[in-house]
Amino acid sequence: MGGEPGRDFLAAFGIARLSSNGGAVTNVEFIADVREGVVELAHERRAQAAGFGRLVGQHVGHVAAPILVVPAIAAHPDGVGRAKHAGEVSRVTEIVRPPRGQAGLSGACAGGQCKAKHERMKTCLLHARTFARLRPRLKGLSAAVRIVTIDDAGKAHDAETSSLLAEMPPIDVAFGNADGFYSPAVREFMTAILKAPDLDWFQSAAAGIENPALMMIGQKARQYTTNHTQAEAMAEWALWQALDFLRAGPAHRAQQQAGEWKRLGAREIRGSRWLVVGYGSIGQAVGRRVTALGGEVTGLRRSPGPAEGAARMVAPDALMAELPRADVVLLCPPHTPETEGMANAGFFAAMAPHALFLNLGRGALVDEAALMAALDAGRPAFAAIDVTRTEPLPSDNPLWAHPKIAITPHDSADTPGTIDGADETFLANLERYLTGKPLKHLVDPAAFKQG
Repeated sequence: MGGEPGRDFLAAFGIARLSSNGGAVTNVEFIADVREGVVELAHERRAQAAGFGRLVGQHVGHVAAPILVVPAIAAHPDGVGRAKHAGEVSRVTEIVRPPRGQAGLSGACAGGQCKAKHERMKTCLLHARTFARLRPRLKGLSAAVRIVTIDDAGKAHDAETSSLLAEMPPIDVAFGNADGFYSPAVREFMTAILKAPDLDWFQSAAAGIENPALMMIGQKARQYTTNHTQAEAMAEWALWQALDFLRAGPAHRAQQQAGEWKRLGAREIRGSRWLVVGYGSIGQAVGRRVTALGGEVTGLRRSPGPAEGAARMVAPDALMAELPRADVVLLCPPHTPETEGMANAGFFAAMAPHALFLNLGRGALVDEAALMAALDAGRPAFAAIDVTRTEPLPSDNPLWAHPKIAITPHDSADTPGTIDGADETFLANLERYLTGKPLKHLVDPAAFKQG
């Protein structure tokens, strides 16, 4: 995997160049072959970070807009020093200590002399654009949490006072979204997270966690939560591709280009049979829409029991038996050793000749050579994919030119609604965090254990 030389990112740091499409959080660029000891997580002012191995890109996550998760701390000798807040609060009428050891200020800091909050107050890291977008909804929280921002120049500011900070204070909470991970200041953003001596909670705008860089954060954070609101935009991608195929979109466009007036037959979603492999949040969003339009949805997943949007649910061992009866087959499971290359020659041979193959999961789920060979052989009839094994997909890759493949550049979730959804997830969890309630979409720490 990995992009071409010169298509990597972080050109601003002399490490690589940006090759992302930008947008909302769906894609996660990750670091492979990271040598042991590459990131020093200890809290020491002059901690040295070892060199990175090669940077390669794989879009994973789906979690909101493309996330570039790159702990690019190499050649960055400075550690993150602890802010000196003790004794700096002036004229505070009362200090309140609610549950979970959080400190709030119920009084006011008079005359603009309040330079810092109580040293035990939680500090939350946001990108400056995120804060600007959420600022009206964060009003009133200054007594409960200190918000620190990083701008695209890599400068840290106290959000309440807009004052420039000489150094990044220790971070307790961070919201990792496209604003931060697609910023030119991604190094500073990741440095603050990975060098935080006591990272209590990390909110990801992505749904997946299998990316190595996200795994690093998950191993560090006491609590790690995900986001699944991007499923709505991705479900619309699936319907768009299915409608285009069923209504003979490619043939109609070819006729228009040739100036040929010829009536073509088409099919409907009503009465179509869908097999959704990996029936999680994306699958349910698709299932609700297809069912509303009169289609029949079969969901495949490991956990038993009924699920929203599916007429029936089956176990993974039923996959090969279900493929022949499906008009549309959609892949959206995570990439694991079990799902690696699951869509292979045998998989495609079991599909119906008239069927559509869709992939919203991971590029590594598909044997791309087998897919092209199967399409050439007439089974399935067409494929639409939003993910590929190598991302960005090189311009000379044969997938681009195949007449029976529609490709989108891993941007199925790139909508304003996805950005808004990730923000809503963060705000809802922030309220729960500050009031001591259990966080939603909390990941079991065991999921981040290596080996």
